[in-house]
Amino acid sequence: MKDYILQSSKIRCAEIYARLLRTLTKDKYYLSPDVTAAKLAQQIDCTPRYISAAVQIATGHNFSALLNTLRLREACRRLASPTYAQRTVEEVGMTCGYRSRQAFYTAFSRHLDCTPLQWRNQASSGKRTDIPSSLKDPTA
Repeated sequence: MKDYILQSSKIRCAEIYARLLRTLTKDKYYLSPDVTAAKLAQQIDCTPRYISAAVQIATGHNFSALLNTLRLREACRRLASPTYAQRTVEEVGMTCGYRSRQAFYTAFSRHLDCTPLQWRNQASSGKRTDIPSSLKDPTA
């Protein structure tokens, strides 16, 4: 992978990353549990390897980490929103692209140092008001 990254044009990778983010975020495609680099590569007319290289160069992380960041940001927003107050935490996780309760809780706890339910409770009591900086906006 590292040789491929070194050989990749940084300008081309920046263009691919921008197209990738537009594709992922425009219709919230990242919320689909079936989204893959291969499927996105077909949509933006490049290869999965170029997607991997573009994400690595732009963020220092892999494609899965990018998806996870986008999903966790959305989960935090939904858990804090009165619109989703009647949905269970598990339902929020599933609607944010996670295939299982365990995958959602594991990712959430690893990145936010609390469970999704703790986040929701803190948000409803006013203790949480923003998306944490640990989930830096990849579109910024």
